[in-house]
Amino acid sequence: REDLLVVSDPSQRPSDREYDRYLWLVEQMRRAGYDDYQLASTMSFAVEDVFVTAIFALACEVLANIGEEYKQPHADVRELYSWAERFRAGVVATTDARTGAARDFDVRLKRWINTETLSMFAPLLCGGLPRDTERSLLRLFEGPRFCGHPDLRYALPPSTSPVSKDFRSREYWRGPVWPAISWLFSWVFARRGWA
Repeated sequence: REDLLVVSDPSQRPSDREYDRYLWLVEQMRRAGYDDYQLASTMSFAVEDVFVTAIFALACEVLANIGEEYKQPHADVRELYSWAERFRAGVVATTDARTGAARDFDVRLKRWINTETLSMFAPLLCGGLPRDTERSLLRLFEGPRFCGHPDLRYALPPSTSPVSKDFRSREYWRGPVWPAISWLFSWVFARRGWA
C-alpha cells in the first residue's frame, strides 16, 4: 500500500479491508486478461455507472458540436448526436420520478443502488429531465444535503452527502471532490446558462 507512505493518518485513507477488496477486483481483472467480454461475466463486482454514462452522453454532444463547427461529415456528426441522445435517455431512465436523482444499477443483484453520492446528479451533466424535476434536483445539489451543507468550508460538491452514513470527512476520497469534478459541474452549469 503505497498510500501508507504518503497518508500516515489511518482515518484519512481506506481501511485494509476496503483496500483488500480493491486488490481482489484487480486480481479478478488480471485473471480475465482485462478482456471486457470475459470481465462482464466473471467479475464479482458489476455495476452500471450512471455518472460515467452521463459524461459519455455529454462528450458525444460536445464532439458533435465541434464536428459541426469544423464542418465534419454530416453522417459522423449525426451519429454522435444519436449516441448522446441514446445515453442521455439511459441516464434519465435511472432517475427517481419525484426528485430526478439518478441511480447506479447492480448487475449481479439486479437492483438499483440508492446512495447519496454525486451519481445522483448525473442528469444535471447531460440533461434530459423535465424542467420541474431538473429544478428539484438542482435544489438538492445546492442544498444542505450536498454543496450547501453547513459543515463544508466551501460550497463545492462532496463525493458523498455529508449527512449520509457513508460520508467520512477525513478520508481523502469521501470528503472534498477532486478539482476536476468541481470544474465539470461549473463548466456544464455555465454551458447550460445556470449561475
